Amino acid sequence: MTELFINIDSELRSIANPSAAPAMEDYLKNQFKLFGIKADERRAISGMFWKECKTEIKEQWRSLSKELWNAKQREFQYFAMDLMAKTKGSLKEDDLALIEYFITNKSWWDTVDFLASHMAGKYFQKFPDQVSNVIPVWNNSPNMWLIRTSIIYQLKYKEEVDKE
Repeated sequence: MTELFINIDSELRSIANPSAAPAMEDYLKNQFKLFGIKADERRAISGMFWKECKTEIKEQWRSLSKELWNAKQREFQYFAMDLMAKTKGSLKEDDLALIEYFITNKSWWDTVDFLASHMAGKYFQKFPDQVSNVIPVWNNSPNMWLIRTSIIYQLKYKEEVDKE
């Protein structure tokens, strides 16, 4: 575990609300364990980490996001998405495998919809030549979350939507 992950883990655990967790878990059909942390509280902590560790996060966002993604409680995946939202401008062409990893692991609508519109959407805007290589494969995948992503990745495109 990286020091940054250990510090994030400590902060999240310090504001855990075990009495709120069951209702939150029910909302997600008991697919995931949660700390019971409200979104605004988590975003306040991720914002604090961003302010205090911006350079380190920018350098490590890929490995840190994966480390967060692999942690048990759902708030870790949400925290990773908070960081991805701030670093998605630095996507590289070889990040497609990482995006696909996030889409296909710990998959549920609450993460996949963000990943589709923010990460995959941004990726395909930045690397439009990849659309014809990847989207048909995802669209025909046995993985329903890749199919969903292949349909909704253009949600943020507005006038730039490719209707074909």
